[in-house]
Amino acid sequence: MVDAIYDSVAGVWVATSDDVPGLVTEAETVDLLADKLRVVVPELLEANQGVLTCLGAMTENLLERIEMNPEVMLGKPVIRGTRITVEILLEKIAAGISFEEILADYPRLLREDILAAVAYAAEPLEGIGSSLRAFNLGSDCLKG
Repeated sequence: MVDAIYDSVAGVWVATSDDVPGLVTEAETVDLLADKLRVVVPELLEANQGVLTCLGAMTENLLERIEMNPEVMLGKPVIRGTRITVEILLEKIAAGISFEEILADYPRLLREDILAAVAYAAEPLEGIGSSLRAFNLGSDCLKG
């Protein structure tokens, strides 16, 4: 297992692994980090089916995509600049609708908007161990 955490102070993604003692590498984006890991530990990523565990993917930048305004959707949390509620996005995810399908239904949305909705919903659970998120390597982790 390869773990990645976004260090908001340094502004970099850092990867470590219990399976590879001494592995510590960093990069400015998760995509660059994934590229480095593909070179350094390709067999580990292959054995792990390309999954990189992202810790702390819920950042202030992500949550800035959510806004609440009493004059928009009765004050419900929405994706900034839209009338698309966090609630409707979560309902679609819970119904098994893929991110790709949601993005096709709402062309103004970005993948990060959907992640922001999930992060917003997880916010009250922070500290209960809910900040661990596993996404496919290189494409689903929030880019730092």
